[in-house]
Amino acid sequence: MTQAIFPINAAGNHRFQLIIAQGSPLGTRNRRVNIDDFQITNYVQVSENPALAAEMNGTATPTGGRFTYSSTAVGQSRSATLLLRNTGAQALTISSSSFGGTGFRLATPLENVTIPSLGNQTVQLFFEPTVLQTYDDSLRIISNDPATPTYTIRLSGPTFDASTAISIAQARTLPLGTNVTVAGWITVGNELGGPAYLQDATAGIATFWPALHTSVQTGDSVVVSGPLGEFGNTPGTLGDGLRQISVPVGSSDQILFTVFPAGRRVQSPKTTTIPQLKEGGLEAQLIEMDNVTIYPYVNLMPGTTPFTGAFQANVNYALKDAAGNVAQLRIDNNTNLVGAAAPSGPISVIGVVGRFRGEYQILPRSASDLVVDIFEIPFENIPKSKTFEAVTWNIEWFGSAGNGPTDEEIQFTNALRVIRTIDADLYALQEISNNTVFARLLDSLRVNNYRGFVAPISQSQKTAFIYKTTTIDSLFADFTSTDGQWGGGRYPYFFLFNATVDGVVQRIRAINIHAKATTSQVKQEDYDERLSDSQILKSYMDILTTQNVLLLGDFNDDVTTSTVNNLPSPYLNFVQDTNYKVITKSLSDRGQTSYSSFSNIDHIVANVKMKTLHLDGTERIENPSYVGNYLSSTSDHFPVWTRFAFADLVSIEEPSDEERAMGIELE
Repeated sequence: MTQAIFPINAAGNHRFQLIIAQGSPLGTRNRRVNIDDFQITNYVQVSENPALAAEMNGTATPTGGRFTYSSTAVGQSRSATLLLRNTGAQALTISSSSFGGTGFRLATPLENVTIPSLGNQTVQLFFEPTVLQTYDDSLRIISNDPATPTYTIRLSGPTFDASTAISIAQARTLPLGTNVTVAGWITVGNELGGPAYLQDATAGIATFWPALHTSVQTGDSVVVSGPLGEFGNTPGTLGDGLRQISVPVGSSDQILFTVFPAGRRVQSPKTTTIPQLKEGGLEAQLIEMDNVTIYPYVNLMPGTTPFTGAFQANVNYALKDAAGNVAQLRIDNNTNLVGAAAPSGPISVIGVVGRFRGEYQILPRSASDLVVDIFEIPFENIPKSKTFEAVTWNIEWFGSAGNGPTDEEIQFTNALRVIRTIDADLYALQEISNNTVFARLLDSLRVNNYRGFVAPISQSQKTAFIYKTTTIDSLFADFTSTDGQWGGGRYPYFFLFNATVDGVVQRIRAINIHAKATTSQVKQEDYDERLSDSQILKSYMDILTTQNVLLLGDFNDDVTTSTVNNLPSPYLNFVQDTNYKVITKSLSDRGQTSYSSFSNIDHIVANVKMKTLHLDGTERIENPSYVGNYLSSTSDHFPVWTRFAFADLVSIEEPSDEERAMGIELE
């Protein structure tokens, strides 16, 4: 027998104690399980009499409450959904409804409407202004609810006059801060996460107002009213940023807009050239540029060979025409171009024209603007609860006051957000530079069921593990050996654990490495050290063929061709051995980069047993679009991660003598 007690009342959301008694009467002390700090919301308390409750657009609106419509153009219409619910045990009868004035109407009058117990009724409530003013009225609903016989919903609606719109070209000439009203067609809705872009027959302009971005789509006819602002100008300089309609930070102003469904007209891009782009008359317009080739930027200068990799988020690339003219191509982190392979040879590019610190940029809206295939990752429909996720991430000088990102607190907050967003089972971290800050990170992650530990080395850049306790039962941790140089003592550190996923258990040995970086003047020496260390590590791993072994870390070199003088990769010994799967080699093959926008040096390798569990194609470089200015505020490395599916249930035997001899037990 299972019983439950929910002591709640009608005052609102409540915290309460849930008591479950199994196999015995409620109150048998030795069989009781207490679950505390539970929260329940949106429950319905049934009244003995009919009881009316209302919602406007999904938000509870008590009698006397107010609902405000978005600003609407005079002569146009805007609707909201009114939901009426009977929370009583007896039938609710609505006898009539009325308004005090004009401007609002119900699609169907509420007269002689009966709503059964716990039933509901929906009706559209329209705002239809005819004059330029702020409308203020009330909807009164008369029913047999004895507690609220007259239910009142107060209604407000601001308006604006679309007939006062000026041309976008004229608006662009007015001083910053001037309130303007313009009309045009949307060329970018929310594809770039804001701003939206619109244009008329004269020019284009951006509008930054989230309510607008998320309400429109390409081709919509809109009227927008608001103050002129600027984004992306050089600090201390006005006039070299993107001109847009926007509200200054801290201002109580609003941007008013309305959408005219009957006026939809998808705009065709204007064909132009790089010299014409630089003349400046095309800002915020949708353009097409033919016969241009994409190049990388190297040290802020266009590269000498075309770009052949995969697009990274929030990275600028160079566009060159046959005459050598150069323009910027900006890949926004909100588009599906991130991870897509760049097209080769002279191509046609479509995008909207942005501007940042005096430089005009072309921002494609989606993969179709460059005619490239979207990078799709398989198994995304499988919940993470049914797979095992492993991440390697170099958090650049994490916690160091004198190195890496300048604001350690922002780095801390961003690192916390990245870990929670990926929500993986295991993180192999590099460059942990402050044990106290790392301990604070772990403390913040306890609510997410994470624990972790740092490798016991004297280096200023340490390796570490963070693991999810609901998945991982820790066993041992130790160095694989102290042979080799490993950047002066960053020896490979392993973590032995049992991982349970969807009821299936696998024992895994995860090895975390941070190889020697290419920093000395004689780069060959750094390469030789990585080559020697790789051979020592592989000798260690070669004897573990009966175990699931996962190698993760900052390899400080690629696994295809070395970053030093195009030499063979120092990890070619793993690549060429069929007993191993260099999971992240596919990312290198596609030209993706884990270290800034330069190279792919963060990798994951599975041994002969572990590779059978891998979900091929799930490997990816995380796109932290949810973190602002990631490369400067958080790390110069992106997290790299992948997924595994456990095939067969294995026993959870005690650690063998060999395993005990190779590590120390963790509590």
